[in-house]
Amino acid sequence: MTKDRLERLSATTGKLLAWTSLVMVVCFGLAAAAAITIKPLPLEPAMPVRIALRPLDFIPQLRGTAAIEEADGTAVAVHDLLSEHRCLAQVMYYEARGEGEEGERAVAEVVFDRLAQGIHGNTLCDVVFEGAGKTFCQFTFACDGSMRKVKEPEAWRTAQVLAARLMVGELSQLSDIKGATNYHAAYVHPYWASRFDKIARIGKNLSADGAQVIDGTDKYLSPGIIDEHSHIAAFSINEGAQSVTSEVRIADNLNPEDVSIYRSLSGGVTSAHILHGSANTIGGQTQLIK
Repeated sequence: MTKDRLERLSATTGKLLAWTSLVMVVCFGLAAAAAITIKPLPLEPAMPVRIALRPLDFIPQLRGTAAIEEADGTAVAVHDLLSEHRCLAQVMYYEARGEGEEGERAVAEVVFDRLAQGIHGNTLCDVVFEGAGKTFCQFTFACDGSMRKVKEPEAWRTAQVLAARLMVGELSQLSDIKGATNYHAAYVHPYWASRFDKIARIGKNLSADGAQVIDGTDKYLSPGIIDEHSHIAAFSINEGAQSVTSEVRIADNLNPEDVSIYRSLSGGVTSAHILHGSANTIGGQTQLIK
């Protein structure tokens, strides 16, 4: 290669490098320009915006839910559950609303026990309204027109709450009458009662046979006081002549009409332990009086 040709080649190479550098500069410049153009501009302070909200349309959702419930039986199950609750509340209300919570729970116990027998129906409503519309009713209210009367709001609400608590298991059944399938009011004597053993008497205004009824109005009831060391009602409590010899029992020396007995009783003493006096070293047999 001649010297002249080498010089021309070097010049051409220099020009090519120069154009290459220029193209790279232009490309980097365009990239920088592009970067600048896509860089987000500073945001202006947000201005308050008034948004008009439309009420949500829930009707399609409700319709769809109802369709699902009908398909899977949920609506029927809920209806049956509410019916069972109402039947239980009704029998508790009509049969025992005046007998307190324990009386209403006792009626519910009988309903549950009859259901468990399997011969009175397959549901609570079957048991409660067994025989209704026929010649007899297992529960009187179902046939005697009681349901046509206006309910007492507070008593009805109480029965509903008790029925719900029993059905969900919040209240347990009464263990002392477990298995009871029949009951009757204390003032009646049905022909069938003699066929069953009596388990318990539950409710208000009950009295034991032969018991004395005491009006406690304006009276205060408290446990009786027991006086463990007393000398009341004894004719003589000291035997000074022969104090080391027990010659007499307090029972032989007791005056049942001593006013001290009644004074102690008025102060609440119901029992007293009568002892010999302190002058007797041995003394005789003591006496407990009530």
